Amino acid sequence: MHWKKKVRDFLKEKPDGKTAILVNLKSSTGAVYDFIKALDSQSQERPLMVFFNIQVPHEFRKLNLPVKSSEDYLTYEEYRGIDDYVFNELSRSWYGYKGITDYDGMALGRIFEYDFQKYLIPRIKNLTVIGNLVKSESIKRLIVIEDTSELFAPARAYAGSRNMPILGASFNKGIFLRLKIMVRTAAENFLSNCLDRIAFSKIKSDSAGRKAVILDSKLCESLGNCDKGLYFLPCLLEKGIKARFNLFKKKIPYLSFDFTKNASIGEARKLYYKKWQGLKGDAIFRNFFKYKETDLWSVVYPKLSDFFTSYIPAALGNFAILDSLSKKTPLGVVALRNDVKATEKTIVLSLGRKNIASLVMQHGILAEANGHNILLADKFSAWGKASLDWYAGFGNSIKKFTITGNPRFDKLSSWKPDFSRKNLCDKLNLDENKKIVLFVTQQINKFSSFWSDDLFLVMAEKILDSLKDISYAQLIIKADPYEDIAPYKILTNEKHGTGVICLKYFDIYTLIYFCDLVITLDSTAALEAMIMDKPVITLNITKRKDRVPYADKAAAVGVYNSEDIEAAVEKIFSDNAIQERLRFGRKKFLEDYTYRLDNESTGRVRNLLESLVLPKK
Repeated sequence: MHWKKKVRDFLKEKPDGKTAILVNLKSSTGAVYDFIKALDSQSQERPLMVFFNIQVPHEFRKLNLPVKSSEDYLTYEEYRGIDDYVFNELSRSWYGYKGITDYDGMALGRIFEYDFQKYLIPRIKNLTVIGNLVKSESIKRLIVIEDTSELFAPARAYAGSRNMPILGASFNKGIFLRLKIMVRTAAENFLSNCLDRIAFSKIKSDSAGRKAVILDSKLCESLGNCDKGLYFLPCLLEKGIKARFNLFKKKIPYLSFDFTKNASIGEARKLYYKKWQGLKGDAIFRNFFKYKETDLWSVVYPKLSDFFTSYIPAALGNFAILDSLSKKTPLGVVALRNDVKATEKTIVLSLGRKNIASLVMQHGILAEANGHNILLADKFSAWGKASLDWYAGFGNSIKKFTITGNPRFDKLSSWKPDFSRKNLCDKLNLDENKKIVLFVTQQINKFSSFWSDDLFLVMAEKILDSLKDISYAQLIIKADPYEDIAPYKILTNEKHGTGVICLKYFDIYTLIYFCDLVITLDSTAALEAMIMDKPVITLNITKRKDRVPYADKAAAVGVYNSEDIEAAVEKIFSDNAIQERLRFGRKKFLEDYTYRLDNESTGRVRNLLESLVLPKK
């Protein structure tokens, strides 16, 4: 492979000091291992290998080369400093410059703040690590091997600012695989576009003269059939053909924001392209993008270019869609799961110009935020008083909040599957007579530098190691739907092979109902387990403090060192005092975080929607 020759030739050059090989791979670690192993036996130099955002893979620990993880080079204060810098300084400063993103009194850059933060966090984190390891290890040159695009740009910016030799070796997908992906993506986009246009053409004013409630399609199921007196218009915010086909088969008109190509987008693209051309040579603007001693312009350039040449014109196109929709059918309110992401912000801001109210319905338990704490929408449907207090603590007006409970929790406390524990164990090849421990993973969150890419895989490994001596317990690993389950299956096959099950799409409520203990970091699944009166362990082996106070409020057992997992599990199963303490803690926690589990949350949300849509009598 070409990258191998590049690395060998780079290492053959007379080194002016120590070399570091920086690795950031989602896959292809096997090919790299074979090459590094051969290099280890042939080269007199012993370059330092650093794996970014993951723990050092097991096979690399056997090499004679010094091998470390990027997390070894960061302290708690540095993690926190990275998050503070991205969320409170860099991402909020650039778009106000000379009104470069202003449109009709709005700073459109604000719409893309969330996306920009998600882009920046891993890159600023990697840049910080590089700076620390270069200084602490006296590194004089860098080799970068990656397939993620998150490492080479910051490494090149760092090296360029210091005249340091650097070599980049990228693992790109083969041309045929890339072509296959491009063809498939183009076909899916074409079909999605066709379905979106058909669905939009079928939207019409409701025959009863009711105002439409634009409702995030993900909320339709949780609200059930509460649309009596309301006209629900599903708003599809996700990409992909599957969700569109499901609505199309049911003959449900829906609203999408990815299909329009009209004059407004063309004119906007010309306008903002011209602005972007001017900004590229603006020294004052470019000076916004500096981090410590490093010029970040080359790092942020691709994302800023996307904003001005694609994202902002698309947002204005979405404004046009909503303008067109408002002429077809009277709009009463929009109800969404958040007002943070770009499309959701676009909807809220666009309809706000028409004095159409916006409502955010709480969709998950509120965790410690990184800047996403000021409510943009007009109203917020909160699960409990704890949510109101959380937002009020950031300066939001409490007038925006109505405590309704969560429609998804209606009947959950009394719900049970239509089959037995024996049926489940037979289906999953588990022992009916053993305790079932359920580990619930979460989607990796790029909005904090504290999280590594393999956080939940490492947690799974620690749990597996801890349970191997507890003969009466067996483990189910429930992977998040957005995760790749393959690494968990490989891990469990290596560690156990039997008595451990990995699942991805299995119904989470069924698993919680039949399990005897739930382990997670801070997932909403912990709250759902408490509703079903199940004990919970929150396992936090990051350097970050708990984002959700499950353990602090005595509703769960908090474990912060992997060595303590086994003892915590055994105490929960055997210590009556701890079991009773957790029952009491769960009861109080649910009062604060779920309001009333009285099967009336759906009705309270319906009443709130009606109050925003229907005129007051």
